[in-house]
Amino acid sequence: MIILAILTWPWLAIKSMHIHISNILVPLSNSDIEKARYELSMIVGRSTGTLDENEISRSAIESLAENTSDGVIAPLFWCVALGLPGLVAYKVINTADSMIAYKSERFKDYGLVAAKIDDVANYIPARLTAVLYSFVGFSPTKLWGLRHEVKFHRSPNAGWPEGIVARILNVKLSGPRIYNNRVSTDAWLNADAPDATPRSVREALKLFNKVIIILIFLFFLMGLIFK
Repeated sequence: MIILAILTWPWLAIKSMHIHISNILVPLSNSDIEKARYELSMIVGRSTGTLDENEISRSAIESLAENTSDGVIAPLFWCVALGLPGLVAYKVINTADSMIAYKSERFKDYGLVAAKIDDVANYIPARLTAVLYSFVGFSPTKLWGLRHEVKFHRSPNAGWPEGIVARILNVKLSGPRIYNNRVSTDAWLNADAPDATPRSVREALKLFNKVIIILIFLFFLMGLIFK
């Protein structure tokens, strides 16, 4: 169990996500918008050059929520299901999705395959992530309204963790954004809520930390049960 934990840890994005979001939050809290835009550009694919404080905050929260699933819950899920080979296979799938799953002429064929496989691999983990967030946010009832809302999200999976975090923090997420100088007309999540702020990012980071603590506790419990 200890050896598996040591081998698994480097494949998880726990520390890197905390560092990335903190690097955005510090300049954002100090009204250094240019620095915050730069730090955000390190973890998102959208254009960040014209984003204001609220849009940067929104993007940071979305990335944190989605990557809780892609970078933490999904690798652990496949590790539990198939062992270390399952974790490695998932990371290969997820990396391929990040690198070539773009709707461009160059990647339209291979990218489509990578994206679809990634969608399948993240189907259960994304929903588990939403459940975990609802648990640490003391908001299990907020899950019920998500089923209809996530149908309009650009991703079949990312809407679940993003949607529950939006409801717990009472902010709106997703919505229109710019990719390669083109405006996408994505639907809003929790559309009637106010805009995200630097304080919202700080609260999202606290939620993320609580999810990690719960995960550590669950795996410790599993170790005691199955030892």
